[in-house]
Amino acid sequence: MARSTEEASSDIVRAVMAGVGSIVLLALAIDAQPDLERAKTLAADAEIARAAGELDRALELLRAAHALTGSPALLNNTGLVLESLGRYAEAAEAYRAVVASPDARDELRAIDMKRLAVLEPRLGRAWIVAADALWIDGEMSGPEERAFAPGIHVIEAKTERGAVIRALAFVAGVRRTLTLAEIAAQPGDASLLLSALPPDVASITVDGYRARSAPLAVPALILAPGTHKVEIALPDGTSRVVTLALAAGAQVDLAAHLEDAPPEPELTLVVAPAPSEPGPRWAPWVLSTAGAVAAGAGVILYVTAESDRADLTAQLGDGSTIVRTVTEADAVATQSSADVRASLGTVLIGAGAAALVGAFVLLW
Repeated sequence: MARSTEEASSDIVRAVMAGVGSIVLLALAIDAQPDLERAKTLAADAEIARAAGELDRALELLRAAHALTGSPALLNNTGLVLESLGRYAEAAEAYRAVVASPDARDELRAIDMKRLAVLEPRLGRAWIVAADALWIDGEMSGPEERAFAPGIHVIEAKTERGAVIRALAFVAGVRRTLTLAEIAAQPGDASLLLSALPPDVASITVDGYRARSAPLAVPALILAPGTHKVEIALPDGTSRVVTLALAAGAQVDLAAHLEDAPPEPELTLVVAPAPSEPGPRWAPWVLSTAGAVAAGAGVILYVTAESDRADLTAQLGDGSTIVRTVTEADAVATQSSADVRASLGTVLIGAGAAALVGAFVLLW
């Protein structure tokens, strides 16, 4: 008697939770839907390919089976293969889809949520495995998986033809396995010949990267065609820098350009005097306030003095008046006080104006 899809899914979940390492086959119901039989065959073929190490083939078959059925169990298996391939970002997407699927059983959701928790920290980094002895950014690397910032990294490999130096791009959430065959010299590469260099060359730097296997351990540097800045360091601390435009397939003797390369100029350090410390920022405001007060006080003194003088003149008259309203002594005292206040007011007005000008200069 044919088993239901619900019962088949239960078997899948139990197998996964028991720790089965192989791809779990989806036991599909044999009913009126012919696509289920096709999906079952594809899933079985995917398990055979996975066991043989043909992960790309297994991934292709699982995706075809999932397209026929939409089964969350098959999508889970797809995520497992993607994770084995080092395609961590895609595996995470598959696990998220299982968790979000209304058709996924709770046990399968729980399993993929745990897988996501393990996988999430790996998604922001690029991962590199060196299957052969290679330098990555100048550091020797081996078969262990290592995390790097996404972007461009310099790979160096020592071959019979020379030291191959390549700048390769690496993507976040993806593990990339590098082999010597992948890095090895290509037909269009240019060769920078080192055999004629003087024996006292200390190091060679290409485009800011110091070659680890050069200068004397290899006959040449193998570079991509294009313009490269090459620096040759000598034991006496001096260096020569030459910029070379290398055509595809070209072989260029670096020693022939060494004499033409001028020595790197010595850096001249110019020590400028330290700038004087600016005065406190509150000084202009204090000075301007004091200037305004002084000027205001001077204006008041001067105006009141002139007012008293005018009143005194009115009281004394023009000399033809017989009756006067002020005595001569009072008139002398009033006149003297007005003269003093007018003089002091003039001085305060001048000092206040000078203070305001000084505050403006300090402020700007």
